[in-house]
Amino acid sequence: MALGANLIYFTDFKNSNLYFRPEIGFGLMRVKVIYGYNVRITNNFLDGIPKSNIGIVYLVPTKKK
Repeated sequence: MALGANLIYFTDFKNSNLYFRPEIGFGLMRVKVIYGYNVRITNNFLDGIPKSNIGIVYLVPTKKK
């Protein structure tokens, strides 16, 4: 199970909004699939911001020194 949260700042360079996105999903090995719901914190008008988000994350390994 994967849990997380993000603060996201959207702008169109005239207006902007700040959103809080709690996320829940599942992960296996290096892959994680999450669903997040955008909660608006500020009340500025911005068109086209989705209510929710689905994401797929792949962890790219790096070499250890």
